[in-house]
Parts: sequence; C-alpha cells; structure tokens
Amino acid sequence: MSLLEEYKNELLNPSCDLVRVYTKYIMAGEVWYFKERFGKDWFEKYNDFKLFISDKLGVHFNDIAIAGSAKLGFSANPNKNYKLFDDKSDIDIIIVSQILFYKFWNSYLLDSYSSIKVNNYVYVCKCVFRKFITFEGFKKSNKDYCEWQKKTKGFEKDLQLRFDIEHEIHYRIYESWEAAQMYYISGLALNQKKLEEIRNGNY
Repeated sequence: MSLLEEYKNELLNPSCDLVRVYTKYIMAGEVWYFKERFGKDWFEKYNDFKLFISDKLGVHFNDIAIAGSAKLGFSANPNKNYKLFDDKSDIDIIIVSQILFYKFWNSYLLDSYSSIKVNNYVYVCKCVFRKFITFEGFKKSNKDYCEWQKKTKGFEKDLQLRFDIEHEIHYRIYESWEAAQMYYISGLALNQKKLEEIRNGNY
C-alpha cells in the first residue's frame, strides 16, 4: 500500500484522530524529498538543511520542519487533489518563533494606527488571527520588514545552491507549534470531508 493510500484510509477511518494523523504524516517520519534525493544519507542532509536555516534566521533547530508535498511526496491541500510532488512543486518550511511572530504582529499593529495603509489588509488580518505571519502587507518603508529583508537576502537562493535544490522555497512563521497544528489540522479536516463525500457519491 502506498503512503497516499494509507493516508486516505486513515482519514476515512471512523475512529480517525486528526491530531494523530497530523503527528504521523506531517511531523513524524521520513521527509520524502530528502529521502528521494539523498537516499540513506537523507537524515543527515535534512539536519544540515535545518541547521543552515537555524543559523540564517536565528531560530531554534527544533522549531523548523518541512511540510506539504515535499514532506509526503504528494499534496495534502484539499484543492490540489493529492497532486504528486513534481518539477513545479514548492518546498514549504514551517518556522516557529514567538519572538518573530510578535515582532511582525506589533509592526502591523503600529502601521494600522498610522497614516500608512496595510496592504492586503483582510488577508493580513486573517493570517495574524490564525497566528502566522504573511509579509504581503508591509510597505517597503517598514523598518522591521526592511531589516528582515536585509537579514534574509539571498536566503532561498543560498539554500538552493547549498543543497542542490531546483524548487522554489517558501517559509511561514508561526507563533507556536499549536498554531501550526491548528492550521494543518484544518486542512486535514477538509481533506477528510472531501474523501467522505467522494466515498458517499456526493462529490
């Protein structure tokens, strides 16, 4: 049985525990991309990958994880119909940092009380409410945003070159692991509902 079939069966199990599914498939186990690319050396390479990010972004090694299709080999996004990881897929990274989250949250807060208009206001509010940061709302003149851009300049390119990665790399900063868990479990719940509808002929 493939990992995808196993994953679907778990979600369709009447006694399915979404927290357990999140832990088993998103947090624990092998990282498909690194296993596929580096074989038996995948774990050492993955640790090196996390150490590089830790040093560059100033976050703890244990507060970094690969998620999405690079983790599983297929997309768990309910809108992507379990699309297999391919040349056009991105590598998604979870970054957990309460310090960074509240730094940028406070920066958005100050902007909202000034004459500066926050870009994509509704989307930014939705993200912050769910306890993760999007940088899409900052003006280029925002001090915290400018400092972060300077600090992380070339970050994705450096990762790609160092680990011979050809895919786009994206990261998201969460306030806590609980916030990340809530985000991914909401996606699992949508997946579960869609699978049940397909099984029952209602989709």
